[in-house]
Amino acid sequence: METVKLWTILFLCIAIQGFFLSFLIATRKNRPHKRADLFLSAFIGLFSTIMLFWVGHWNKLFDAYHILSFIYRPIPLLIGPFLFYYVKSFFEKTDRRDLLHLLPFMIVSAYFLPVYLNYSYSPDIHSLLWKWEALGSFINSANTISILFYSVYLYAYYRSKNKLLTRELRTARLKLLRLIIIFFGIFSVIALANLWIRMTLSNHPIITDFIMSLLISFFIYTIGYLGFNNSALMRVFDKELPAMYSSSKLKANDADLLLSKLIGYLEQQQPYLKEGYKISELSSETDIPSHHISELLNKYHRKSFSDVINEYRIREAKKLLLSDHYRNTKVSAVGFDVGFNSPSTFYSWFKKITGTSPASYQKEGLG
Repeated sequence: METVKLWTILFLCIAIQGFFLSFLIATRKNRPHKRADLFLSAFIGLFSTIMLFWVGHWNKLFDAYHILSFIYRPIPLLIGPFLFYYVKSFFEKTDRRDLLHLLPFMIVSAYFLPVYLNYSYSPDIHSLLWKWEALGSFINSANTISILFYSVYLYAYYRSKNKLLTRELRTARLKLLRLIIIFFGIFSVIALANLWIRMTLSNHPIITDFIMSLLISFFIYTIGYLGFNNSALMRVFDKELPAMYSSSKLKANDADLLLSKLIGYLEQQQPYLKEGYKISELSSETDIPSHHISELLNKYHRKSFSDVINEYRIREAKKLLLSDHYRNTKVSAVGFDVGFNSPSTFYSWFKKITGTSPASYQKEGLG
């Protein structure tokens, strides 16, 4: 019993530390990627809540208050989705389709809904919900499978998005998101080992629960600290900054995350094809303030917003000029199709970037 008390104190301290870390992440100032911070805060807060349930289980509170067991069952199914939302928020907005990730949690919660609404110690309700002897083991297995699935899914998602980044940004990204995903993968392996021990050893010593939980806690909270203190991990842009941004509050690590999100959006969605596309529109679509967009492009690309947009347009125009569809079409039509509002502006930018005219480029390319 003394051992249980010592571990109880330890894990209570860990849970309190987790809630404090969650609070710091959610409330820190000068955080341009607020959405990501909120998801990370929710992820750490969720795990700290799970830690409290573990403490209750070890101290027989589940035996005294059976409702706690039913409340706890679906909660671990949120671990993977919350971390996925965190990773995704760096690259793109979450949308309604992402709510599907919460479906397993909602199904299990709905199954236990009669207990939540009409809880009593009546054996009728309990026998109805636990009519399959292996139900508890099945849900534990589902929780572990969910964690394993998301460790693989997150890595695949990260790889697909990472290909959109430049070499510099890709290097920085590996120092944060890849580390987080690796730690989550290790956590999933430990969770699988813990499940195997519980299923194969009916009378396994409680010390194995403590050790496994301690290891899991280490990797989960490491993810939190990596996300909170990512400035120590990301040192990419060491160029001399323009004087106009010398007093900027935008830190290098935040700038990298925002810039990768910005470039990813431009290359995936191609909003620059719209005529008269404005920086305010890009700001609204990416949730990045206009002044941050200007700062990012000027500081790290040494280019203005219009420079970047027109370079993307010319890159697209070069593809169209060599396509069969535009072989017998006026060159000026290509300019309009990629977002320029006049032939003269299109010709001027094309010559500036490529060193030749659109017609000459098309003639040489098509032979």
